[in-house]
Amino acid sequence: MVDSGKFRLLAVYGNKRLAHYPNVPTLKELGLNIADASPWGIAAPSGVPADRIKILHDALKAAMQDPVFLKALETLANEPNYMGTTEYQKYMEARVPIEKEVVETYGLRQ
Repeated sequence: MVDSGKFRLLAVYGNKRLAHYPNVPTLKELGLNIADASPWGIAAPSGVPADRIKILHDALKAAMQDPVFLKALETLANEPNYMGTTEYQKYMEARVPIEKEVVETYGLRQ
């Protein structure tokens, strides 16, 4: 929709500009203290055996390296940002208070 001109992309949420839209600023560049690396991850309920978690982890990692997947991301103007299981869990735990602050600071709660 953006590429067709039907929508105008005003800003991106990430820490850096997207390669597909180099002229579109980040929210941080526009003065809003909002930025995120937008990693890709997968979650499972607590109690799932470690061997099953490893299967999910390995499948996601392999999929994110697949040329077909990478091409699909490119057509969506998206970029891969893989995080391993432990790294992703720490990232998500750290994001909760940050997202809560964003919601409260900018009045996004309904």
